[in-house]
This record gives sequence, C-alpha cells and structure tokens, in this order.
Amino acid sequence: MEYKYNVYDDIYHLILTGEKTIEVRLLNEKSKKISIGYIIFNNIDKNGEQIKVRVLGKNIYDNLSLLINDNDIEKILPHHSSLELTSLLTKIFGDIIRNSKMVAFQFELVK
Repeated sequence: MEYKYNVYDDIYHLILTGEKTIEVRLLNEKSKKISIGYIIFNNIDKNGEQIKVRVLGKNIYDNLSLLINDNDIEKILPHHSSLELTSLLTKIFGDIIRNSKMVAFQFELVK
C-alpha cells in the first residue's frame, strides 16, 4: 500500500540525504491505517518532486513528550533540539498537539 504526505523543501532534502529517517504525525484516521508499506513524500515547495520511502516500523504515543523521550531527535529533525522540534510541530499542527496522540514512522529511502 502507498500513502502520501506533503513536506516542505528543507524536510524533503533531509529525507533525500538519509539524515531524516523518522516522520512524526498526529494520530488520525490516515496515520492509523499506515503500517508496513510505502509513503510518498511530495515536496510542496517544488511541484512534482517526490520521494518514496519504505515504512519499517510504527510507534504510537499518548503525547508528544513520550514520543520525544523515546526517539532520537536527530532522526526526526536533524541538527535541532527537542525544544525546536516541539516548536515546529506546534506551528504545523497548532495547540491541539499538546493533547493528541502521536505516531512515529521509521523508514528508509527507496532508491
């Protein structure tokens, strides 16, 4: 099965270089369905650029703090701190993130 997510150009390039190997999302109907399979990341800053990754694993967390404590931040958002990751995710998802379940997908780039 293939799923699609949009990412910004900077995140797209971190995936492309292999620095980013964990994607984090709110737990919702779409992310619940994803298991072992593939995700297509669309670069929303550059129309038509896509990369395909193979999902290797999936973990669900009751909140963002548990997700951060259980994962290597460098694999989620290379060269940033957990505080910067929290700030970015809050900017993307809004304050709902503080009371939402989260999901982390471990993946590898498909060449």
